[in-house]
Amino acid sequence: MSDRAAVRAEWSDGDYPSVGERLLPAAEALLERLGPLDGADLLDVATGTGNVALAAARAGARVVGVDLTTELLEVARQRARSEGLAVDFLEGDAEALEFEEDRFDVVVSTFGAIFAPRPAVAAGELARVLTPGGRLGLTTWPSDGLVAAMGAAIARHVPDAGEPRATPPPWSSEAGLRELFEPRGVALEVERRTDLVWRFADAAQALVFVEEKLAGFRSARAAIDAAGRMPALREDLRAQFSEWDAGGGDGLLLPYDYLLVTGTKTG
Repeated sequence: MSDRAAVRAEWSDGDYPSVGERLLPAAEALLERLGPLDGADLLDVATGTGNVALAAARAGARVVGVDLTTELLEVARQRARSEGLAVDFLEGDAEALEFEEDRFDVVVSTFGAIFAPRPAVAAGELARVLTPGGRLGLTTWPSDGLVAAMGAAIARHVPDAGEPRATPPPWSSEAGLRELFEPRGVALEVERRTDLVWRFADAAQALVFVEEKLAGFRSARAAIDAAGRMPALREDLRAQFSEWDAGGGDGLLLPYDYLLVTGTKTG
């Protein structure tokens, strides 16, 4: 299976629309930070179900959203139709964007392009299609946050999993992000945000969410089950939930810290 096909298969798995709903506050924070969008040509890369694309269209931008996953694009199109928004949703690859150089005033990707198999190639494409003076906006998961901890926990129980893939290293730190974009003429500002918190009734409900909703987990589960590792994995995840819980006994509150990245193309 090609890298592109593997990425498409992973994001077709699980229930991304449910996950996307929980990620919406990060999309809104990113657009707020980017500033006025009325009349701007905006590209949303790895748009998923269209959180950023639709919010940008509501703000007056002319929006194109691209994604590898047909199923997610159809959800995004249905959402746009239901709101009467004109957004062009296209199948497209973050590593090979089919647009001319300097095409867009704003290029964004929320927890999307960071999963492209070749980070430097994807970063180069985001910068290439951004016009000089244009604005870049990204969200990504830090290497020391809950998403990374959960990814490491899952990887410990998947035979031959190799390094955890929660977020590839270049995208998971300010230093890595600067190495990706500043040589390509994009000056960055990076802020760690703590305002994305997921509430669950308890650890059992959180486990159900992980097992039934998260992209890629069901395919990994086959290997975990075959190795007899599911009970141990559940205990490992429960330990992570307990360690990170900010609920103080009022349900389970999991802080999904993320990096909010904005930049300007200088040349």
